[in-house]
Amino acid sequence: MKAYLGSFVKNDGTIRKMYFVKLEDLEAAKPGFLNARTTGTGTSPTQEPGRELVWDLQAKNFRVFNYNTQSGELLTFQYDENKLV
Repeated sequence: MKAYLGSFVKNDGTIRKMYFVKLEDLEAAKPGFLNARTTGTGTSPTQEPGRELVWDLQAKNFRVFNYNTQSGELLTFQYDENKLV
């Protein structure tokens, strides 16, 4: 599945490097993965413009990537969806 590596400046001024998968790519590659990890209405929380809820491959949880403070290019790579826990 398609995954990304990007960095952005956090609110505290530090740089956050993140390996992540966009939720639509994750659901397409591994149907039901997100549903098994969410509760509530089943809709994604609303984000401010320039921010996106993603699946962090290192934290193995939901995180927000901030495109507004992105540092450098966003790189894409292939990630084996079978490695998801």
